[in-house]
Amino acid sequence: MDALTRNAVIAYLRLLATLPLAVLDPDNFEEALSAAAWQANAAMKEAGVLHMPLETWTVLVREAFPDLPRPTAADPAVADTAQPGH
Repeated sequence: MDALTRNAVIAYLRLLATLPLAVLDPDNFEEALSAAAWQANAAMKEAGVLHMPLETWTVLVREAFPDLPRPTAADPAVADTAQPGH
């Protein structure tokens, strides 16, 4: 994996880590969430992976960080996508 793609993966994971904090305390994490989203978008665009299919992107994330926990059906975000019409 090249350095630009690895940087994009790291920025994406930083965004994912910031998201639940912003949901729980939006007044204190709005700026951090905005910055993390901007950085992830810019890094993914620079690496040429911004519009990559989710399945392909997931493979790259797993390649860079194989020990990351995998989402489960109990995770509301995963459960919502498993429902018809989502």
